[in-house]
Amino acid sequence: MGRIKKLTSQFSKVIGIVTFLQKSLGIKPEEAIEKIFHFVQNTVNRYKNQNGEPAAIITESEALEELRTEIEILRQEAVEFEKEKAWSTSSARIFYGTVFTYIVFATTFYFLGIINYFQIAFIPTAGYILYTILLPLFKKWWMASQEKNY
Repeated sequence: MGRIKKLTSQFSKVIGIVTFLQKSLGIKPEEAIEKIFHFVQNTVNRYKNQNGEPAAIITESEALEELRTEIEILRQEAVEFEKEKAWSTSSARIFYGTVFTYIVFATTFYFLGIINYFQIAFIPTAGYILYTILLPLFKKWWMASQEKNY
């Protein structure tokens, strides 16, 4: 009976961790369970000796501490991902890209000896602006067309 109680306790802890990962990091339960499985597998492999036998017994507190470390790493990765996502959709990125595109093409047209290079540099710049504005629309259309494949 004591063994069942211990397994129930451990199962409750895993459910708690899955719930934490789901709520705090937005990870799906299946992904959380998979991450926990890989964590446990890596931990077990780390504590094996050269013969493949367990070299040391890892305590519950050590396992929880390692799991907390893994969760913190995941949290940091989620924050970095959100920053990258925010940058990719920001108007600042479009502005800097537009200015850079204009400067590069104006300079190129100047050295090529094209007359009215300042005005002509607006053409590729306008293309860049249209691309950045229309790309999300094309992405939505493409993703909607791909839903039937998944």
